[in-house]
Amino acid sequence: MITIHIHYSDGTQSITGDLYTGYEPSRRDSIITAHIATQDGYNLYIDQHSLGLKYKYITLEHSRFSIGKYVYPITSLCLFKGTEKNHLNRLRDLRDEVMNHGTVDGEAIPYRLRILIASMV
Repeated sequence: MITIHIHYSDGTQSITGDLYTGYEPSRRDSIITAHIATQDGYNLYIDQHSLGLKYKYITLEHSRFSIGKYVYPITSLCLFKGTEKNHLNRLRDLRDEVMNHGTVDGEAIPYRLRILIASMV
């Protein structure tokens, strides 16, 4: 099960499964940022311009990934041999699933969030 926090200018809506709590957005409200957390500790951070994925000290962004304070170009991801390789692959797979299918771990994300993500492409 995933937990989604969608931040609007007037409040935050939290979604866990079919349970919606917090702020009830109107049609005119626009999403400022969103945070999606998976059961196994992976986090997705979404705003109007970027999609960032994080697991503990490992971060994956559009053109780079970082492990602690060390930053690498995204092109070196397939050649990376460190112990964090499994987590990097999982982050990459999550990114691809969100961008291509609008789901996280097989669960659909809200329509407004899918539209926001689709506008980044």
